[in-house]
Amino acid sequence: EAEFRPLMDDAFLIRFLRTKKYDVERAFTSLRNYYVFKARYSRLLTDFKPSEVLRLLEMNNVVHLPYRHPSGTAVAYMRPAYYNMDEVTIEEIFALCFVELEYSLQFEASQVCGYMIVMDLDKINLRIMKCYASPRFLFRCVRLIQVSNNHS
Repeated sequence: EAEFRPLMDDAFLIRFLRTKKYDVERAFTSLRNYYVFKARYSRLLTDFKPSEVLRLLEMNNVVHLPYRHPSGTAVAYMRPAYYNMDEVTIEEIFALCFVELEYSLQFEASQVCGYMIVMDLDKINLRIMKCYASPRFLFRCVRLIQVSNNHS
């Protein structure tokens, strides 16, 4: 594909090959889907630096646990009800999760063993659920999961 120009960094490309057990066709499809998702949601959900979501990071509502699951899987812990939805947009939370996902995938063990998110639903109420259950947000989550499944 002449117009498709992905980052050619070895460490970046090996992520896609490793997660697809070095099947080049599947890795290429995964890489292309990754870029389609990033382009579709650029500066809305993706392409943020950690410093740009620092305010949300400092709330400690999404954290990577220091130890892996016995299977080797990376574990993130999220407390979605603890965000003040009057101060934080759902897009900002999604962008933070994408930054966290990118962070996790830089490690070989995460590429091989995957990752999981433990969601603490304590204090969830209908008002908060309305923010997380909007059709637009759910559609974006499904798209991200599809890209992630293609990537892992």
